[in-house]
Amino acid sequence: MDGTKYEGEWKDNKKEGYGIYYNKNNCVLYKGQYKNDKIEGFGIIYFTDGTKYEGEFKNNKRDGYGIYYDINGETKEGEW
Repeated sequence: MDGTKYEGEWKDNKKEGYGIYYNKNNCVLYKGQYKNDKIEGFGIIYFTDGTKYEGEFKNNKRDGYGIYYDINGETKEGEW
């Protein structure tokens, strides 16, 4: 096991609904919606460089409206 963990809802042994995914240091990497074991719906992904993206996901990728926050507090907002 790599030390990562998931806390949240399951359906048929797959991530489904709201959940939080942590890295091995117990830092949040993602919190939001899952569907059929993939990131799908609204969520927030936290990157190791201190940036984050908050918005819509589909099939584990940014898809739809979202806001990207860089480490200087600047934002990029729009459709992905």
